[in-house]
Amino acid sequence: MKIHFIDGTVIPSPAANAIQVFYACQGMQDAGLDVTLFVPENPAATPETIARVYGEAPRFGIVFLRTRRGLARRLPLSLALLLRYRAAAKADPDVRYTRNRTIAAALTGKRIPLVYEAHQFPAAVGHAERIVAPAR
Repeated sequence: MKIHFIDGTVIPSPAANAIQVFYACQGMQDAGLDVTLFVPENPAATPETIARVYGEAPRFGIVFLRTRRGLARRLPLSLALLLRYRAAAKADPDVRYTRNRTIAAALTGKRIPLVYEAHQFPAAVGHAERIVAPAR
């Protein structure tokens, strides 16, 4: 199963969110899924720095999106990620995965299933109605 994990986390980073995203991708990849992580560009991101920060090299693909160039630099980060993700994704995944509620709301209702990992329930009712749906 091919999964696109779309997140606004800067990789590599010692921040808790970045560590969780990294190891979630490692775990899914180790479980036999084909994971590609889409995150904002980071000039400091090299295979060596990623391995140094996390103690191991990623076993999943990482695509660094140019979110601060051209039209994207004028948009909020979530929207810039979406804009660049759609241009960078070479093929549709089986599932899209995100921890970002704005990205989740924008990708909900498309023909590709979406997993939204919620760490707090969306405050805006419009977001909640679009994101939360019964399992099929």
